[in-house]
Amino acid sequence: MPLSKLSIFISHPSELLTDCRSHGDGLLAFGFISRLAERGHTLHIAAPETAIAGELPAGITLHPIKTWFKSTIPYRLEYMIRSRLVLNRLRQRYQFDLVHQLNPVVKGLSLSMLGSGLPVVLGPVFSEWPSDADETEPQQNIIQRVREGSRQFFRKLCLHLQQWQASAVIVATPNAIEVLFKPERVKEKIFLVHTGVEAQHFTPSNNSRGTDNQHILFVANLWRRKGILTLLNAFEIVAEQMPGSRLTVVGTGGIEREVHARANAMSCRSRINFIKHISREDLPATLRECAVYCLPSHGEPLGNCALEAMACGKPIVGTDAGGLGLLIQPAVGRKAPPRDAMLLANALMEVLGSPVLQQQMGQFNRRLIEENYAWERVIDQLESVYQTVLSRKQGLAGEPVAIPFHWNGAETAKERSR
Repeated sequence: MPLSKLSIFISHPSELLTDCRSHGDGLLAFGFISRLAERGHTLHIAAPETAIAGELPAGITLHPIKTWFKSTIPYRLEYMIRSRLVLNRLRQRYQFDLVHQLNPVVKGLSLSMLGSGLPVVLGPVFSEWPSDADETEPQQNIIQRVREGSRQFFRKLCLHLQQWQASAVIVATPNAIEVLFKPERVKEKIFLVHTGVEAQHFTPSNNSRGTDNQHILFVANLWRRKGILTLLNAFEIVAEQMPGSRLTVVGTGGIEREVHARANAMSCRSRINFIKHISREDLPATLRECAVYCLPSHGEPLGNCALEAMACGKPIVGTDAGGLGLLIQPAVGRKAPPRDAMLLANALMEVLGSPVLQQQMGQFNRRLIEENYAWERVIDQLESVYQTVLSRKQGLAGEPVAIPFHWNGAETAKERSR
């Protein structure tokens, strides 16, 4: 049965809701919101910050929330109060079907909806970066350890309360269940909804001869956790073995000075091209020019640009960690352990050395995006979750419309260690 048109209150889409900035969470939130509006749903969005270049689809109303406090805990409490006041005011004029808290989920913001009487949907929840992702964590003294222990306690308490009050918790990848608090207790509420990709914007090239078969592309902020130094070390090995290979690095910030210093000391420096920024409009063309997209992160929750490269028909070389590690199966690309430059170089050389393999992986990746990650498919998944939530609220009998998260084989890290 088709889902009727809903009235949805988005209590917090992202720290920044955007259709034009380099902000993964903000772009993803805008994708969900704009596509839901295009389906005919009405959305009222409480938003802390926005950067919208284009016109909003009909059916979307933004309600900016400005806070006095900027520090973490006071800000959250103030935002919670203000967003609930916005909902209460709107309910005097509109009848809402549900509340959706997009991102972040783990910080307790959805608790402001307690007692509203509306179903609350949380997510998508992503897996988290490992604690050693940046490699530079200083040794904590006893006061810092007590503070961190207290922070983890209240975080788990917030998660427990949020999961208890939620009607559905959406995870973006199977390993994201490890973020949840005792997920086995709420497994009937957990659903898998993929990350959306603009498959009509990110498309393969019509001219395969124009692709440089030994061109590696990296697009990400130059944070240590993104594995950029490992990639430079790996490329030094690749460049020695494959004289026609070259590397393009798109990104800035983080350890940019250290990255440039390392590259300048390499004998193959002339084959490395640095670009600070590429607009969203120009990114598809940049992706189409490469032979392989490489993201050797230390535990990437997923990697939106990796999905966009797949939509452009490109193989992926990354690391066997985080959500990206689950995504990169043999048909998708190749992966190596985090921080292992030699194995990363071997993975890159295997793909760079075979145009046939590049073509096979690229075709598979495009099909995978069309079938699972294109926004039309993703919104189908989300609407199914909404329909299941509303059916359960009304006490309707029968099987859920959405397929609950497949629990078998998706046990948490704690359970795997037993």
